[in-house]
Amino acid sequence: MNPNLFIVGAARCGTTSLTKLLSTSDEIWVPRIKEPKTLAIKNHNSFMMGPGDEAAYARKPKSMNKYLEMYTSCNRKYALDASTSYLYYADEAIKNIQKISTDPKVIIILRDPVYRAFSQYQLMIREGRETLNFQDALFEEPDRIKRGWEYAWHYCSVGRYSVQTKKYNESGIRTLTLTFEELTRDTKKTVDTLNQFLETDINSKALTKENQSNIAYPSWINKIKNKRYARTIAHKLPKALKDSLKRSDPKAEQKNIDIETRRKLEEYFKDDVYQLKDQLAKQELNWSCE
Repeated sequence: MNPNLFIVGAARCGTTSLTKLLSTSDEIWVPRIKEPKTLAIKNHNSFMMGPGDEAAYARKPKSMNKYLEMYTSCNRKYALDASTSYLYYADEAIKNIQKISTDPKVIIILRDPVYRAFSQYQLMIREGRETLNFQDALFEEPDRIKRGWEYAWHYCSVGRYSVQTKKYNESGIRTLTLTFEELTRDTKKTVDTLNQFLETDINSKALTKENQSNIAYPSWINKIKNKRYARTIAHKLPKALKDSLKRSDPKAEQKNIDIETRRKLEEYFKDDVYQLKDQLAKQELNWSCE
């Protein structure tokens, strides 16, 4: 069967934890590559010029045929594609979702955009791709986008959610919007909402915290890993071996955004958050930029 359930983002908002949660249901199937990103491949192909960009996509299915082959063995109610880029690249993703699925359901999960941006930055530090401090990286973002660096470098741009979510809500696709804060603060309530939306039996006790940002490989490993073909080989190494090579990275141990940068980001995102609240009919999102 073709995929018919999609977690479309945004990145660093708990999509991996949400995927683990959904996988506890016997009715939901997750492919071996849980984030294929194929339904936004034209946009991805336009942004592959940054450090490690090509390597990050080495194992992704590039053609629709290869993508759909991942789902041929699925015989459950839902076949999941959890690709965080589908929110940012909503136009292409929506078109392709509607092309391959007759009755799709979409879950959008969002997070305070200030802390989402910082979490994404921390991930890029952990992967050995980012070399600037957070403030300088934000300053360089517009130029990086012009030079064709992939969306993982678009720290601020990815967090302007309102236009992206509106496109899904107006597409005719059945869509549920959650927040990272709701998921972590009141897991049972969120799971009840998911079970009602999907008519499934997800287990709320299965929530885990994934993709922590304070553990990294040594720099020499990252230099190898960010080469396209070396990254493909690295995925085949035993997990125990890869975990043993990880260590705490001093750069990745930065816990907080400096006050001046945080205030600038809060101001930058404020208008978009107001629009999002109106769109979702929410009194509050419990975000710093409200």
